[in-house]
Amino acid sequence: MSNDRLTTLLAEYAQLEKQMEDPAIHTDQALVRRVGRRFAELAPLHAAHTELEAARADLAAARELAAEDPSFATEVEAVAAAVAP
Repeated sequence: MSNDRLTTLLAEYAQLEKQMEDPAIHTDQALVRRVGRRFAELAPLHAAHTELEAARADLAAARELAAEDPSFATEVEAVAAAVAP
């Protein structure tokens, strides 16, 4: 998936989340169902993206630690393996 497509889908997820929080939406049950379905479709993508970003942050932190203390080198390898495509 391209970065542009991912960005678009994550923005759509955020928009749907805001819609779901708006009490006014609940006056139209068909709209609630449609928005809820699409939100549920995008939730796994959002969760995977959040997990990947956390792993990338962990990798950056592990690399910083490894630069200061070589004993963290194995941690870098383990985190890098989790982040690798």
